[in-house]
Amino acid sequence: MSVQGYRWFTCLLVAGSLAAIGASCSEDAPGPAPTGGTAGAPDGGGGAGGQGGSGASAGTAGAPGGSAGSMGGQGGSGASGGSGGSGGQGGSVTGGNAGQGGSGGASGAGTGGNAGSGAAAGKDGGIAVDAAPRDGTADSPETSAPGTTYVYTSGYDPKITIFTLDRLSGVLTSKGSLDTGISSPSYLAFSADKRFLYAVNEATGANSKVLAFKIAPDGSLQKINEAPTGGDGSPHLSVTPDGRWVLVAHYGSGHVSTLAVDANGGVTMPPADIQRPATSTSHQILTDATGSFAFVPNVNANTVFQFKLDAATGKLTANGSVSGFPSGAGPRHLARHPTSNWAYTMNETAVTVTSLVYDPATGTFSGPQTIDSLPAGTAKTGSGAHVVVHPAGQFVYTSNRGHNSISIFEIDAATGRLTMRGNETGGGAIKTPRDFGMDPAGKFLFVANQDAASLMVFEINATDGKLTLRDTKTTPAGPSFAGALILP
Repeated sequence: MSVQGYRWFTCLLVAGSLAAIGASCSEDAPGPAPTGGTAGAPDGGGGAGGQGGSGASAGTAGAPGGSAGSMGGQGGSGASGGSGGSGGQGGSVTGGNAGQGGSGGASGAGTGGNAGSGAAAGKDGGIAVDAAPRDGTADSPETSAPGTTYVYTSGYDPKITIFTLDRLSGVLTSKGSLDTGISSPSYLAFSADKRFLYAVNEATGANSKVLAFKIAPDGSLQKINEAPTGGDGSPHLSVTPDGRWVLVAHYGSGHVSTLAVDANGGVTMPPADIQRPATSTSHQILTDATGSFAFVPNVNANTVFQFKLDAATGKLTANGSVSGFPSGAGPRHLARHPTSNWAYTMNETAVTVTSLVYDPATGTFSGPQTIDSLPAGTAKTGSGAHVVVHPAGQFVYTSNRGHNSISIFEIDAATGRLTMRGNETGGGAIKTPRDFGMDPAGKFLFVANQDAASLMVFEINATDGKLTLRDTKTTPAGPSFAGALILP
């Protein structure tokens, strides 16, 4: 008898009529497919997760109660709530679909978080989540993960206002506000580990400063310290992925600066580096996913300045600028695609949006292609403000001041170029949408209405990207930032 046959014989003697055999058995032979689903190919991927079904093929849900796929190994029963799971030691294939209602395994889903045919081995891929009843595809871990979604807004008022979000209805509940003691905390940034929040005061001279806060488990804020920014009139700041540096752009003076973060999350002074790529209108600064390169859209210079960032010293070194923007475009904000080498700028002056191709080896952009951010036939009015790429990578959203709307674009999956799919005014309630944000799961979009002193919540249709208004809350005057994070 072969080793493989002997192992099966031993398992059957021990397990008898048990539905779930265990890790040493389930990888060798396929079981029945979940009722209503399509069995995955038994290609003998990683270690088994337990009883779970092999997972429906992409787009096909398993029957309710069937456990999520365990790598295309042993199929589970569609009727029973399986004790196994979608993970085990071997991960499930990236991009597959979970059986509807499947239960998670002890080790969680593998790479990509979705069960499917043909297991690609992976280890402990995080939290396994049930498939959404309406479409048979696995939910994002951020949607079903335990914890609370906190929404923060601030602007041209000393207060930072905090809400909690009902992740089913989109309704906000006020959790109070914090008086920062500065006049205009116009932009906020979270550290990647969700432990710290940084606010920039859009002011001049000694009043141009960054404030550091510790984020408590209940979402409240405790001030750590503050430090000068090194320039005037800062409308934006960001934090490097490793949390070591706070980067600040200055509209008034054109400077960009880096501030070191100490062991307690505080900002240090003086700035580690200050550069001046232009004499004014540097409107934003952010890095690539590695923190090795930084980018500064500048309105009057009509370009995006590029820098190399030394992670050890915080020093910025010029790395060229993007050419090819149409005359008078005025790039204001930039957003990177979450998985592909593309990025998008919202152009303030022309109210247009530009798609760019990114070279991660050199940290440079090229190939700009620009289209209108307003619906066809609309008279050009107002100015462009912000741009966000949906975390699923399928849609881009832009905000249009004056026209008072959010535009929706679909991303071509092959080229990264954009096609307008819609435009939302909130029934005329959107007023000067200076900024907007999205919850980490990409289910809701939050609009900060600078001239309406309100925060609006829209639900995002996962199929076409369209927006449906779910809630509106009053805020202090002049909100210019909206953002969210999930805390355990």
